[in-house]
Amino acid sequence: INGLILGYKILYREKDSESGTQTRLIKGNFTHSVVLNGLWKYSQYEIQVLAFTRIGDGVPCLPVLLERTKDDVPGPPIKLIFPEVQMTSVRVVWQTPENPNGIILGYRIAYCLATTEPNKFITIEVSSNARQYSATNLIPESAYVFRVSARTRRGWGDSVEAMVITTQTRGTVRAQMYTTSAWTGWAKGLVSMLCDWVEWM
Repeated sequence: INGLILGYKILYREKDSESGTQTRLIKGNFTHSVVLNGLWKYSQYEIQVLAFTRIGDGVPCLPVLLERTKDDVPGPPIKLIFPEVQMTSVRVVWQTPENPNGIILGYRIAYCLATTEPNKFITIEVSSNARQYSATNLIPESAYVFRVSARTRRGWGDSVEAMVITTQTRGTVRAQMYTTSAWTGWAKGLVSMLCDWVEWM
């Protein structure tokens, strides 16, 4: 160490992200531990620590530490569409959540007549590789509500929801899309990570 250490700088960035490196400043030489807040769930971060004196910054530690934040329930699937709508059947297609927050283990599709009580949903679970499902034996010229949600080992996340009308006439678009708003804010939820280091000579 060339001089009296005035503090430390923790340099961290999300791996393979276009976002720049963030810096956490720790003044003094009394603390060798810090909690990094505002990190994305189930994401890898590259972390380095350097010491600084009145002359300037030292060399960041090597090798670069690679750590992953904890997983959580996923955000809702995205881009729910109905590419095929018939009198008695509907094919629903979706894409993986924008914020999986972990390894997706499966999907759940729930649907019912729009005029039915919420607890009357028909529910089907499919594998993590599935991106579509065909619902059959539906009532012609009827409005149905579809919900699709994803699951990680932490549990089921919120669903994306859409309404479609069973019909043979596709001259006008009769499907109404909307997503639940409850997940906003936590689907991308931010987490913290504890970072420790030792003083080097």
